[in-house]
Amino acid sequence: MCYDILIVGGGPAGLSAAVNGRARGKRVLLLSSPMEDSPLWKAERVENYLGLPGVTGAELLKALEDHATQAGAEIRRGKVLNAAYDGESWYVSIGAD
Repeated sequence: MCYDILIVGGGPAGLSAAVNGRARGKRVLLLSSPMEDSPLWKAERVENYLGLPGVTGAELLKALEDHATQAGAEIRRGKVLNAAYDGESWYVSIGAD
C-alpha cells in the first residue's frame, strides 16, 4: 500500500502528526510498538496535557489513538527493522512487536 506520510512512533507527537496529516487530506500510516510498552502508559496521572488534565497515561494514549483512527490514520503495530529510499519512494520493513 502507498502512503503520503509514514510516522514512526505512537506517542503524543506521532499521533498528533497523524491527525494533522489526515486533516490535510494525506494518506497516513503510523507504525508503533504496543501502547503498553510506552513509559507514558504507566503514568498514574497526567496534569499537563492541554484539555485533558488529571487523566492516566493509558487514558491519554487511548484518547489520542482513537482520535487518530477516527480521523482515518492507519495504525500498525511492530518495530521498524529498516527503511530504504530508491530515489522516488520509501520502503519500510516491519517486524513483530
